[in-house]
Amino acid sequence: MKKLITAQTIKEACTAGIKELPASVQTTIITPEAATLAAKFGICFVEPGSESCPLQQRAQAAGGDQELVKAIAAQVIQRLPADKRDPATIARLVAEQLQQPPAACPPSPSPLPVSQPSITAALAPTAPCCQRVVDDSGLIVVRGGSVRMDIMPEAGPGKQVRLADVITSTDRSPMCAGFMSWRKMDSFAWTLNYDEIDIVLQGTLAITINGKCFEGKVGDVFYIPKGSQIIFGTPTYTKIMYVTYPADWASQKQG
Repeated sequence: MKKLITAQTIKEACTAGIKELPASVQTTIITPEAATLAAKFGICFVEPGSESCPLQQRAQAAGGDQELVKAIAAQVIQRLPADKRDPATIARLVAEQLQQPPAACPPSPSPLPVSQPSITAALAPTAPCCQRVVDDSGLIVVRGGSVRMDIMPEAGPGKQVRLADVITSTDRSPMCAGFMSWRKMDSFAWTLNYDEIDIVLQGTLAITINGKCFEGKVGDVFYIPKGSQIIFGTPTYTKIMYVTYPADWASQKQG
């Protein structure tokens, strides 16, 4: 069985101060998100038994930004399954990350005070998209900084719409809550066979319904009634928190 390196693996390595991860081309699969995070945090993949950090050495030897992008992208592509090798997309992601300043490691979530003895599952992972605190009373605290959003395939081919449900029916909740983000080029049409409330966390949310477009800034709240046919859009980028009723929104048949 091949070893899988995910974004969570990279975050844990960054928190632990690890700068090199063993990753054989033949026995390791690296997800695209893990590859971009590794480049962002300065973590390199080392072929077991080879010289230390060959990826970093290649990058230093490369002449110019384009050669640097090609060198890193080539290493990433080698470690991806055949059906996930999209050179253009990988090169773009690598270039975007290299243009950003070095990132700090994601902060570790701090637990609730130990004076609350009823906590039975502090920082228990769910899905595994986030970390949560679960109280015996049924109260749940989601650590927002730990939420990892995955691609939403229903948005359409090539769309980089990301989302994560953090409260679901498995929590015995009649409602679902989660996070979603996308860029201008990822706008997509959607039919809601459930009621939804959206809260804008970052950027500008644009909802088009019945030929009219409504925009909301950070802190604005949208209510979208069941049966609505809309376009989720944004003029630049947006990240929202959503609450749906009922909780199993994803199983509701699309119109």
